[in-house]
Amino acid sequence: MVFTDARSTLRALKTAGSLAKGLGAHIRLLVPHCIAFPIPLEECLVGTAFLERRFRTVVAGVKVDTRVDVRLCRTRWQMLQRVLAPGSVVVLGGRRCWWPTAEGGLARKLRAAGHHVVLSVEKF
Repeated sequence: MVFTDARSTLRALKTAGSLAKGLGAHIRLLVPHCIAFPIPLEECLVGTAFLERRFRTVVAGVKVDTRVDVRLCRTRWQMLQRVLAPGSVVVLGGRRCWWPTAEGGLARKLRAAGHHVVLSVEKF
């Protein structure tokens, strides 16, 4: 799973939980924390431990084994290319819109890279 925003990620966690429950799998919530280019990644002001604790409260209600993985990066796409194994199953939360969204664009890129993507969108 990739964190998009709080509301969409909670919905996607429910979807991922129902998919993983029958398989005995676990969920890894990837949280990209993008850092501006002038700042060295090693000198980031917000520690990853603080961010992990913050997101653990988000996943506390999920009944499937869920691990929070905060990654410091320059761009979300570059981080995902480095971290995801080939053919990974990725669940994304998003919103239903008439125009293209960032989540939809990310889903297209991930599919083109050979990953299996489930896009969990809210209903009207």
